[in-house]
Amino acid sequence: ASQGSDTPLLPCQRNGIPVSPVRPKPIEKSQFIHNNLKDVYVSIADYEGDEETAGFQEGVSMEVLERNPNGWWYCQILDGAKPFKGWVPSNYLEKKN
Repeated sequence: ASQGSDTPLLPCQRNGIPVSPVRPKPIEKSQFIHNNLKDVYVSIADYEGDEETAGFQEGVSMEVLERNPNGWWYCQILDGAKPFKGWVPSNYLEKKN
């Protein structure tokens, strides 16, 4: 008699979808920015933004609100008529003294 060798194991495959989704790395405590200490940077070049990123000109001051390990920082642009927030490439920023 057959010992169930024809019965497929469950689940055998999931259409190529990984079982565990890739999670972003947890942000280390040292990367969190405290509200009482503003982390202000200045842009060193013009950057043309798009729908998801903030565009800015050279010499614009911005406060870093969140740092992503992939090199994109969420900043509040301080210069201009009204401040706005958006993701900016960190290599365009230099620490303001």
